[in-house]
Formats: sequence, structure tokens, C-alpha cells
Amino acid sequence: MSLENKTILALNRGRLSKLGLARVDLKRYPFSAFVQRNFISRTLGSSMLRPGWGYIDGSYNDAQAYYLPFIYSLDDTAIFEFTDMLLRVRVNEAIITRPAVTAVITNGTFTTDIVGWMISDEAGATSNWTNYGGSGGFLQLVGNGSNSAIVTQQVTVNEAGVEHALRIVVQRNDTVLRVGSTSGGDEYIAETTIGAGTHSLVFSPSGDFYLQFSNHTTNSCLIDSVAIEGAGAMTLPTNYALGDLDLVRCDQSADVVYLACDKRGAKGYQQLKIERRAPRSWSIAQFLPIDGPFMVGNINQSIVFTATSISQVLRRSLLLIMLAASSGLTARARSSKQTSVGRVSTPIRSGSPEWATRGNSALVFPEPMSERSPCNAASAMLGHG
Repeated sequence: MSLENKTILALNRGRLSKLGLARVDLKRYPFSAFVQRNFISRTLGSSMLRPGWGYIDGSYNDAQAYYLPFIYSLDDTAIFEFTDMLLRVRVNEAIITRPAVTAVITNGTFTTDIVGWMISDEAGATSNWTNYGGSGGFLQLVGNGSNSAIVTQQVTVNEAGVEHALRIVVQRNDTVLRVGSTSGGDEYIAETTIGAGTHSLVFSPSGDFYLQFSNHTTNSCLIDSVAIEGAGAMTLPTNYALGDLDLVRCDQSADVVYLACDKRGAKGYQQLKIERRAPRSWSIAQFLPIDGPFMVGNINQSIVFTATSISQVLRRSLLLIMLAASSGLTARARSSKQTSVGRVSTPIRSGSPEWATRGNSALVFPEPMSERSPCNAASAMLGHG
């Protein structure tokens, strides 16, 4: 029998019983469906996705909301509910909630010190308290590139077997998290890297647990707060105002959803990403790519700086000239002569008089900071991070 390609002009004949599948002689046969799930046929022939027919729940405080899908697979989905500066997650049409537990993190806000945390730094690494230029108290972890800064705390559990949720706010750069039944173990939350953002991660301890943060890179990691999440709906902060929610765009890659959003009357928002580490563990973090995309290198030939000695200091304002038009950019400098790689570990703020040095020449970059090549007769490239 020869094959034919036929155009179907109508999809409105409804479902056809499997008992009638052999009746290819019927004119209505091509316009019928054996499976027609969540579709409604129109009289003129087209079909549409059916609307919701039942009340499930209200939005946060019954406020105006914007919804985006999370689709990992056919039977593994969720719904993101965006309201003014807030995000909630629905799984199986129910908002993720946290139960009431009485475990407490000691000194989880780092207001004036890091008392209550056991420091186990490896050689050359440092864990300490910082006020980050007066902007608040933070736990700071700085490694040396191979050895790690490590802090640990044992937490007493009163409701064994009940789900506990850690709410962790990271101010800057990445830290490695472990939660286990033993010091340094990861039996409850396997070792994972969490970045700048807010993280709500769950586990069900059978007894007391150990919470550990570490950082082996020379990038300074700042942790703002750590707490056991209170009872109620899980919420995560966003920077999207109500009037801009309809401008949110997303793209999903496995368990990560990348977000971008324009801002009416101004430059767009910092890009974000929503991460799922388990069905009930979610994070919202800044999307800070360290490898571009970059614009064409050295567009302005007059902005070139050369290291004339083995060790040289350059004021950060030299590169800030290139960044005056916009903040939040990623910059990369390539050397035509030097091949060694270094890191900038000190934070950069616009107008800051701070200096940075490294080896054969100075490195000057805005956050996020990561591996870069020292500058020697260097060209620079900029890109949106």
C-alpha cells in the first residue's frame, strides 16, 4: 500500500473508540482522536488546551501573580508562582510548606562574630568574621586555591525523622555545603555548591546533624545567614517588581531554570536562576557567568595598561573607566606574554580606592571574580554577566 500525506483541516470530531479504529473508510475518521487529553475542540475545527475547571488555591496574600512552568519530565513538574518580589513553588498543585521543628542554629546571623562555629581551616585558608565595609555581619571563607577554609556546627534535633529545612543566604561567591550525621559527613545533604542567593534545602535527620561550609578558592565567600526554616509556605525572594512580572523570560536546563527580565523605564534586572536539588529543595541565586559571552576584545585601543616590573600595583579605577557606563559586567584581561593564572579575592566597589596585586602584574575586575590571566600589554573584553 502506498503512503499518503493528507492535510487535516479539522480536529473537532472528538474521540474515536478503539473498536472503530479499523473504519478508515469513514470520512470523519481523520478528524477524530483515539487519545484527546486536556484539549477542547471548537466548532470551526481547531482545538485548544482546556482551561482550569476547579479552584485549587489562592496566590500569596491573594495578590496578582504570574506563573511559569518547571518541566523536568512528563511526570516530574512544578509551577513557579511569582508575586511582587517573591517566589513560591507548587508541586502536585500544592505549595511547598515546611513543618514546625524546634532545632536552632547557633549564631546563624553572624551579627558581630562567628562564635558557635568550629573552625577547621586547612593550611593557608582563613575563616573569619567581617562586616563587609559596614554593610552587615558575615561569615567569610577564603581558601588558597587548594586548601579549604572550613567551619562546622553540630545542631541538636528534637524531632527525629521530621523534615527540617535549612534557609541559607549567601551574599557573594560560592561555598560548598555538607550536612551529615557525622562531622564532615554528607549523609543528609550530599556535598553541593551553593552560590550567591537564597537556598531552602530539606532533609530528615534521625538525630543530631552536622552543618559544614567550606571554600577552597581564593575568592572571598560571604555567608549572610543560616537558619532552620520556620513552619509555613516556602518563599524565596526575587528582585522582580509586580509591574514587570509579565516581562520575565525563562529557559530550563534539567534542574535549573534561568531567568531574565526587562524593567520598564530602566535597565533590566540582574539575571537569576532557580535551582532544584531535590523535589522539596529549591534555591534562587544570581546567574553570574565567568566565561562570557564577551564583546570583541580591546575595542578602545587607548585603554591599555602594561606591567613594567615583576610586581606592580594598579588602581582599580583604571578598569572602572571601562565600566563607567554599566555595572554588573564581567571583564576578562588576556596577556600577550604571560601565561600564569591568578585570582582577585578582594571585593570591588565603584569608586573604591582599594588596590589589588598579583604576581607579574595587577588584576582588576568587577564581581563576580574568578580565574583570570594577569595583564601584560593586555587587552580587555567586557560582557554582560
